[in-house]
Amino acid sequence: MNLGVTVAAAALSLLPAATAGATIPTGNLVKNPGAEDGQAAANDSDYFFPPGWKPELTQSRITAVQYGTGTDFLTTDQGIAYAGGGRFFAGGPPRRLDETPQSDEPMYQDVAIPGDALVDVDAGVVEATGGGCFGGFADDVIDFTAQFLDEGGRAMPGVMFLEGPTNSKPAALQPTWQTMTVPAGARTIHVRLQFFQIGPRGYNRAYADNVLMALSRAGSAPPQPTCSVQTPPAGPTGPTGPAAPGPAPQGPPLTPFLISRGSSKATLRSGRVGVSLACTASGRACRGSLRLSVPSLSAGASSVTLGSRSFTIAAGKRAVVSVRLGRRAKARLSRLPARKVARLKVTARVTMGSTSTKFALRLREAR
Repeated sequence: MNLGVTVAAAALSLLPAATAGATIPTGNLVKNPGAEDGQAAANDSDYFFPPGWKPELTQSRITAVQYGTGTDFLTTDQGIAYAGGGRFFAGGPPRRLDETPQSDEPMYQDVAIPGDALVDVDAGVVEATGGGCFGGFADDVIDFTAQFLDEGGRAMPGVMFLEGPTNSKPAALQPTWQTMTVPAGARTIHVRLQFFQIGPRGYNRAYADNVLMALSRAGSAPPQPTCSVQTPPAGPTGPTGPAAPGPAPQGPPLTPFLISRGSSKATLRSGRVGVSLACTASGRACRGSLRLSVPSLSAGASSVTLGSRSFTIAAGKRAVVSVRLGRRAKARLSRLPARKVARLKVTARVTMGSTSTKFALRLREAR
């Protein structure tokens, strides 16, 4: 008998075994989820990028803004009703003409999955809930994406994609979230917020607060973003201010859309526009249609359709959908100088079944 081996084995037997069923860490994993850290703007010209997040664009205009700043911003009463603290996120002021002509602003952070949860993650019994309080003014909108990454930083199947509400006048936020199983082998969650500006270039009034990414055990009640929808009371001349917050809905208010924008720029070449789309579904292809339009190409035209195209994209893949321009749209675009083509605000509407989403694009002429 080897006494050394026996003693070593006995010592190992006293160590706690790593088994599924341990307590999964709770709480929000997002750093600075409510824009409370760092400085905040108190007008529509300053911008202070929020600590804890990373910008995808140089000299990003994304900023923390104080509740109650002014017209078309969120009010102090709304901040109280949303349990939003004193600040929220906004897309920020427009860029100067000598900078990149990009009004859509993305920011992200890579959230590490706590070590205490990894055994349960690999056992397939952990769920992640992502979302937040999203909204804005007019057509400016928030897109939320969460991509699971393995130990090597490689993307894994299964992506959360949520689009916040649009056409909110006055500005308001609504709870928006999704829960899905964390894939075995996931070690990091890439959380990304995109502040889309659909209308004319100006202040990007896509707003967010209380961004959430939290874990829970499968089968338990998942967490929800901390915010409530307000109903303004009617006064003698209409709404006079926000009422007390009502209860949050008991389920996801929006069905996650399975197509996301692969690039903010669409390539114009020989009467066709190439749009990059990504199918975020797992296990089935994305099938639908893509329609492109611009606010106007001539005086008196409120909206002009450039063209449309059906598509099929394999699950988890990206593809460039080539849209043939209509004869009238092609003729009008050909008469515009390159600098005006580059500044056109194109709206892409993707429809799959009975649901649709839209996002902004910039045209880039191929050389």
